[in-house]
Amino acid sequence: MHWAGVGNNLGALALLIESNCKVDVPDSEGNYVLDLITSEANQIAFFQAGFTTIRKTGKLSIKNCSADFMKKNLLPQVADIDWANSTVGDMHPLVWLYDAAEDVIAVVKPILFALVDAGKLDVNANCPSSGKTALSFLAYQGSNPGDRHNVSLAQLLAELKPDPNKRKSDGATPLYEAIRGHNQDGVEQLLKYPGIALNRIVMGETELTYAIESGRTAMVSLLLAAGVDRALPNTGGELPKTLAEAYGLGSLFETAAA
Repeated sequence: MHWAGVGNNLGALALLIESNCKVDVPDSEGNYVLDLITSEANQIAFFQAGFTTIRKTGKLSIKNCSADFMKKNLLPQVADIDWANSTVGDMHPLVWLYDAAEDVIAVVKPILFALVDAGKLDVNANCPSSGKTALSFLAYQGSNPGDRHNVSLAQLLAELKPDPNKRKSDGATPLYEAIRGHNQDGVEQLLKYPGIALNRIVMGETELTYAIESGRTAMVSLLLAAGVDRALPNTGGELPKTLAEAYGLGSLFETAAA
């Protein structure tokens, strides 16, 4: 696509939006479509049309916009979106937010956080496409202390106070997702969070039996220290200590008991 061939033709732009063309990325010559719409009135009309479409269909992608592009062209419109009833692409706004580039997060985060505070956006909502919540997404994506997802996880817990036990559509809890994602820092954050529920069954496993079977030694130690029920079997009737011995982790139970 060459945006130079579109110019100020709003009819053509509307067709591009309806066809799910990514109007927020440059063409092969590096041109952004908005740079080729010289009339300010037409620019406004274009983005009004675009954001009307995203409200209805979620087809207008803004995931890969740069912060400068958003500040210049999108920010006035972003605040007007009915975020509570919208998706970006097929993602819940908060899940999309944390999957975006850091400079985009800086632009949009204050808007979404204000909407959550005002009760207009549900921080615990499940993403239509993946069933993730913002918390479960961050819990899974994080890796090391200080990485952007774990920093965002800490901010989300502190500022928006999401339900730490809200399950994904597949039944996974945020804690389970942190274990599944090898996110030790996320596990530590969640175990310290008020209201976290332990000893929940997810896909036939407790957090402890799942961590054992996954070979997550450090996470097994964290769960034992947090006081999980070490006698609670998975739905297959397997006891955590028996599994630990089978996986070479039996010494963790002896250390924790001492």
